[in-house]
Amino acid sequence: METLLGNKVLVKGDDPTITESGILLSMPNPTEKPRPETGVIVLVGTKLEYDFLKVGDRIHFNKMAAKEFHNEGEDYLMISGSDINGYFQK
Repeated sequence: METLLGNKVLVKGDDPTITESGILLSMPNPTEKPRPETGVIVLVGTKLEYDFLKVGDRIHFNKMAAKEFHNEGEDYLMISGSDINGYFQK
């Protein structure tokens, strides 16, 4: 996929079961895969309302609003611009 249309971003979600320091968190239901709420932008839509966001930025988003997307064996999340809560500066 080369172009993402509209007010959307494609994100590679972080693994919510591992902290930044590498600690593995136990999950209450091990059969259910937890949904991430942070990730790195892989592709930016043509009409994203936040024009300062770019590929490589880490964002925080509403985890229930993210749509799962699979492409060439990789898992991504498609997120509407209105579901982005914030971003982390480098």
